[in-house]
Amino acid sequence: MLAVPPLFGCGGEARVRKIPGLNLICRFIRWLCRIGGLDDVKTPLWLTPFGGWFIVFLSLPLVVSALVIFIRTEIFLHRSISAEGTVIRLVVDQDKAAAPVFAFTAQNGRAITIQSKAYSTPPEFGVGQSVPVLYERDHPEGARIATHWQVYGFEEVTGAISLFFAGIGLGSLIYQRRRNRRTAELKVAN
Repeated sequence: MLAVPPLFGCGGEARVRKIPGLNLICRFIRWLCRIGGLDDVKTPLWLTPFGGWFIVFLSLPLVVSALVIFIRTEIFLHRSISAEGTVIRLVVDQDKAAAPVFAFTAQNGRAITIQSKAYSTPPEFGVGQSVPVLYERDHPEGARIATHWQVYGFEEVTGAISLFFAGIGLGSLIYQRRRNRRTAELKVAN
C-alpha cells in the first residue's frame, strides 16, 4: 500500500492498491507538495507558494490570448470601413440565446450575409432592424455589427477571466509573503 496525499492538502494519508506507475505519480505529488510548502492538511493548495505560482502561470495564456485578440480587434477597427446592414433573422441556440444574421452591401456592390458570433439573451437586435456594420475591404465576410458587445465582447470576457485567476494567484502569493513575515516577526519577538 502507498500513502497518497489528498488533493487540497498533502498531510493526510490515503491508502491505494499498488498500480503500475502509481508509485512514481505519488512520489511526484509528494515532491510537489514538499516544494510547495504543504506541510499540513489545513493549508489549501492555492494558499501555498506552489499553488499561487501555479495559478498565475495558468492564467498567463489567457492574459496573452486576451491581449492578442484585443490587438487584432484594434487592427480590424483601424482597417475597416462602415456600411449599413439589416438583421434578416435570429439564430437561437439550445440555451435560448440569439445571434443576429445580418446582410449588407459591400463597397464593391456584392451582397454579404453573415451570422454574428456573439449570442445574447434577450436578443440584442430585432429582425428588420438597421445596424451599423464594420468590415475590411478585402475580407467583407469577416464583418461585425458595430456595437460594443459585438466588437469587444470576446476579449473582455477572456480578459476578465484571466485577470480573475491572475488576481487569485497573486493574492495567494501576497498572503503567503505576509504570513511568512508575520511568523518570522513572532519568532524574533519570542
